[in-house]
Amino acid sequence: MSKDNSDLMRYTEMAMKGLMFDADTEQGFKLMADAFLTCYEEALNKGYDQVTAIQTATMILSTMFHQD
Repeated sequence: MSKDNSDLMRYTEMAMKGLMFDADTEQGFKLMADAFLTCYEEALNKGYDQVTAIQTATMILSTMFHQD
């Protein structure tokens, strides 16, 4: 994980500190952040620009966590 992404994970954890979550919900947010960053980095590695990489990662996560 790159430094920017590890910083983002730290910021995500800091943002959650003031909120009341049970352990499962907190772990779920961390899982989603990690999945997003993985998809985002992979899109960048495939040559997508930053905006397209964000859109691609968002679409992948939306599909992964979509519930009917």
